[in-house]
Amino acid sequence: MLSLTDFILSPPLSPPVPLPQVPGPKLIPFTPTAHADIEFIRNLGRPNDKDTRVWKVKINKCGPFALKMFFFNSGEHLERSPGNYLNNHPLAKRQSYVDYLDPFNCECRAYGRLKQEEREDRAIKAYGYLLITPEQEAEVTRRIEGDPEIFDELHGSHQVLNGDNTWRRYEQYRGHPIRAIVKQLVSDDAEPFGVADIPHLWSDLEELHKPGILVRDVHIGKYLGGKLIDFSRSWAMYHPCLDRTTPSLLQEIRQSEAEDLFDLLITWFNLNPNEQLAIPERLDYCVNTLTDDVGYDPRRYNWRKWEEDVRMADSYIAHELFKS
Repeated sequence: MLSLTDFILSPPLSPPVPLPQVPGPKLIPFTPTAHADIEFIRNLGRPNDKDTRVWKVKINKCGPFALKMFFFNSGEHLERSPGNYLNNHPLAKRQSYVDYLDPFNCECRAYGRLKQEEREDRAIKAYGYLLITPEQEAEVTRRIEGDPEIFDELHGSHQVLNGDNTWRRYEQYRGHPIRAIVKQLVSDDAEPFGVADIPHLWSDLEELHKPGILVRDVHIGKYLGGKLIDFSRSWAMYHPCLDRTTPSLLQEIRQSEAEDLFDLLITWFNLNPNEQLAIPERLDYCVNTLTDDVGYDPRRYNWRKWEEDVRMADSYIAHELFKS
């Protein structure tokens, strides 16, 4: 098993392991090698997607699936993203910011937890991760941009490293494969949600608090067919930002989930004037009542029950994860 003290900027382990390799939930590879034959059918993403490219694909001639491919994020960039939530407890290594805040790792952790708790019904299902080969990367980049920008340097070709290319590959990720998550494909004509889905949208978010997951970034792009499809900004226990944030800041995050969903529903009803406005009672209470009760506290979740070596996990958090 990978040592938790390692600074992981080397190519992924072979055979591949569940990711990320730090305390907390993990996602398994989709195939034993984390590689597969991929037929790229159609781009499913939106022009303003910040972290990913999503394609309808067939994998090893099966499917179709949705394949979510993630941009690279430098540790320097992610180091600035927690804001005040670490409560003056910065992480000791930049790689730790990648492990806990990189969108790919955030999704691996959320989906890994849903798998552990057998609650995959709370979101569009994820089946595992894949590593994209240089040839597959060149093909999909050509179809996105009209010209492949990333090539296999081992074979003498050039690799763009200035961070301005399709995948934001930086020098520290030279030679690293693009990481992707294989997900259930929703029908091509699916809407984010319909009026029949509205009663359970808030209860789904509240239920995710119980297994220690905060979605945080709630907007229309998070939904398809009435289910969550995106956990790229989520925190899942164990998470340093949940562990070290103040109770008041955590309350703000949980309150913002409710407010963002409330605003989303108001906007949806304004765009669908023929539908009757029916905000879920519990959501309306959380937003419009002066209350500290916005659901289960995700920090109370017993994440240690899933750890293979609890002592190692606790020692890592106590002595290695944070700056002394």
